[in-house]
Amino acid sequence: MKARIAEIRAVYETAAARIVGILSGLDPANFTSVESGRAMQKIKEIILLLNDQVRIWASAAIRAAYDESVDTARTRLELIGAKRLPERKYNPIRHDKKIGQLTKTVMGDYFKANLTIEKTARKYLAVMDQAAAAVVRVEQIQEFDPAEVRGFIDRMVRAALAAKTKYNLGQAHLTSKDIAAKIMAKLRDKIGGGDFITINGRDYNLKSYSELVARTRMREASTEATIEQCKQYDNDLVEIPSHENPCDLCDEYVGNIYSISGETEGYELLPDGGPPWHPNCLCYMNAVSENALAWRNA
Repeated sequence: MKARIAEIRAVYETAAARIVGILSGLDPANFTSVESGRAMQKIKEIILLLNDQVRIWASAAIRAAYDESVDTARTRLELIGAKRLPERKYNPIRHDKKIGQLTKTVMGDYFKANLTIEKTARKYLAVMDQAAAAVVRVEQIQEFDPAEVRGFIDRMVRAALAAKTKYNLGQAHLTSKDIAAKIMAKLRDKIGGGDFITINGRDYNLKSYSELVARTRMREASTEATIEQCKQYDNDLVEIPSHENPCDLCDEYVGNIYSISGETEGYELLPDGGPPWHPNCLCYMNAVSENALAWRNA
């Protein structure tokens, strides 16, 4: 799993570096609509390539995570003495369907994120257009940037108003090239951090978001594969093994035994269908049986 996560992280790191290079290389003093169009076209090409790479990665990575967990669960079930039900033979079509659904989900996660990359770039280029004319609309930058930059802009606006800055239709504008340059420097700080992705109101850089999606969705594939194998062996119990650095959200689950169906007496129903229980969850589960637990405790 670590190797697969590293693959998609490298893809997004490369894309981030290219986009940062394009945007940070623009000069407000010599910026034109032609330059804006060229920059946006290059960024769109990067995102299209990114989408293609996501398709290839997701198809291979989700299947690999699923198949690996199928093999692991099968081996474990046989070791603990579980017997495959004759009528529950391995059904590749059933597994392929699950893998296909999981693959579509992870692609959707990345495609949605990639769309926000383009939106962020467009906002940045719109501000560059204003800065190039030394007329930076306050509201436009405020909409784009977080609290730190808004505070900076507010201070610049107050200074500009004190100097009797011009008005246009009741909207304050900054007409000083020095002010525009300082604002662009702040915006470049944000761009340099690579925080291009905005999901549910939260900003992510490309590296961290690519890892979050990969780790979470591959864990889902692992859980689905383990459950499917347990059903084939008529094994209803799973355990959540201890692992390093369990988070507060998962601490109540780690070390416990659960029933997949909720029908095995003495065991609680597996919460929420099993891990992951939150983004970046490190929890996983193994098949176990009452006989295996008895041997372990003997």
